[in-house]
Amino acid sequence: MKSLFIVMTAVIFSAGSLFACGQGGQGGDPFIKKVFSALSHLELSEDDVKDIKLSARIYRQDMAKVRMEGTFPADAFGKEELDKDKYIAHLQKQNEKKALVKYDFLDSVYTVLGEKNKAKFVEEMKAISNMQRYFMDGNGGGMG
Repeated sequence: MKSLFIVMTAVIFSAGSLFACGQGGQGGDPFIKKVFSALSHLELSEDDVKDIKLSARIYRQDMAKVRMEGTFPADAFGKEELDKDKYIAHLQKQNEKKALVKYDFLDSVYTVLGEKNKAKFVEEMKAISNMQRYFMDGNGGGMG
C-alpha cells in the first residue's frame, strides 16, 4: 500500500511539473500554455504525460514549419491599389494551416484522455477562454 502511494505521488508530481513549466522548459506559444493549464487540472498517468509531451513537441515543430512557410502576399499589391480578395485569401490559407496543426495537437491530446478527463478538459479550456476574454475586455482590472 505504501509503495502504491509513492508511485501515485511520483505520477502526480511529474504531471504537475510538466504543466507547471508549460512546455517542458521551452517558452512561448500561448495555445500550448492554455492547453497545459487545462491539463494541469486532470488526473493523468505517466504514459499520458509522455504522450502529451510528444504531441506538444510535434505541434511546436509543425507550427514552426507553417510559420517558416508563411509568405508576404505580394501578389495582392497592385500598382494602384491593394486587392482585398487576394489579401484575405492569402491570410485565410495561412490561418487554415495553423488551425490544422492546432487540430492535430488537440486531437492527439483528446485521444489520450479518458471519458472523465475529456469532459474536465473541455470545461477547463472553456474556463480559461472565458477568463482570457474577461481580462482582454478590460474587466479584469490592471492598469488604465
